Amino acid sequence: MHSGANLINDYYDFRKGVDKPEAYGSGCALTQGQLSPRRARMCSYLCFLAAFIPGVFLAALRGPVFMSFGFAGFLGGYGYTGRPFGFKYLALGEVLVFLLL
Repeated sequence: MHSGANLINDYYDFRKGVDKPEAYGSGCALTQGQLSPRRARMCSYLCFLAAFIPGVFLAALRGPVFMSFGFAGFLGGYGYTGRPFGFKYLALGEVLVFLLL
């Protein structure tokens, strides 16, 4: 889940021009051309899917409340920079991270 959130964050930051080669703290894989934007987005979806599969199993063992935590984590991880939310770009990113912790 965390890897998916990091990849989708790098993808949208790169697309919006937030991540540039000279920007401090940006993911370098996209800005230096080591990873294409399309591949970063696809890998993020695969990471989210990889978290979903064991999440379903654990929810079957522990109940549907467990799955709601995973769903909230996915929405928060994607919604931090992903469309249509992009909470980070609305100055709500820190609030979202606080709520998810």
